[in-house]
Amino acid sequence: MKGTPRSTSSALVPLHGDLIHSEAGERFGAVLETLLSLDAPGRQVLVTSPSRGDGKTLTASNLALAFRARNISVLLVELALRRPQFSRIFGDPPSHRGMDSVLRGECKLEDIVCLRNDNGLHLAMSGPMPYAEDLLAPGEALNKALEGARAGYKWTIFDGPAIENSPRVAELARTIGLVLLVARRRKTRTEAVRRSLRLLGDVKTLVLFNDG
Repeated sequence: MKGTPRSTSSALVPLHGDLIHSEAGERFGAVLETLLSLDAPGRQVLVTSPSRGDGKTLTASNLALAFRARNISVLLVELALRRPQFSRIFGDPPSHRGMDSVLRGECKLEDIVCLRNDNGLHLAMSGPMPYAEDLLAPGEALNKALEGARAGYKWTIFDGPAIENSPRVAELARTIGLVLLVARRRKTRTEAVRRSLRLLGDVKTLVLFNDG
């Protein structure tokens, strides 16, 4: 990835301490190893969930940190345009431009990537865009963003919208080609998981149950 990513200040840290040998680090490391074992298209994965509150954003963040802790270059991209959460976790982005600008074709992905200054995590963040769902539709701008991520990083993790909140998730999943579906144990209804899997169809999908 050309250019020098700008830094962002830290807020709430999802994982901290030993990112490999801690209980949480080992758990996300196991997910990482599963992803590495797959023939993943472009080494990119969309993290989504049946509904809000299932923990997909923290899962995406922790998974990116697990890659980073193992010195595997990774980009964490925010595609939950209606309700972005990265600023709550990582602090405010250093630029007013975000993924919505990239998907509108106003700038390149590399122009908005920022560097998390305490752990070297590369982020492409977004501000709240309540009416930006159509930007997630397949098209030239999205394809260029995916190509830019593949060119600069070994892996890209996309934090997408929850399935119940976006009609674009299935299209986005087919474009990216690999999905990590996050559900919350004892909270997410079984039928919601089944409905999500039906919607995703033949897209290669892993299901991860959070313990909360």
